[in-house]
Amino acid sequence: MTQPSWFQRFLLPGLAFKGVVIGGGYATGRELAEFFLPSGPQGGLWGMVLAMLIWSAVCAATFAFAHLTRSYDYRSFFQKLLGPGWIAFE
Repeated sequence: MTQPSWFQRFLLPGLAFKGVVIGGGYATGRELAEFFLPSGPQGGLWGMVLAMLIWSAVCAATFAFAHLTRSYDYRSFFQKLLGPGWIAFE
């Protein structure tokens, strides 16, 4: 079996995350204007940068936890993350 490429290992999970979570919520651009532009152009840009950093950290931590616990589906991921309380997210 060959080793996964850089694209498969790092870029593809990020693109899938963007497409599912961020793409669905911010696809039109209307949400960006609603949430970030009331702070003005500079405040809006700083807000977008902060949101990007937070989402990046959460995504990286999630992927790292899934890798460490060898969770390949949401059910095993939540069982290991939440313990007995995982059933609340079923």
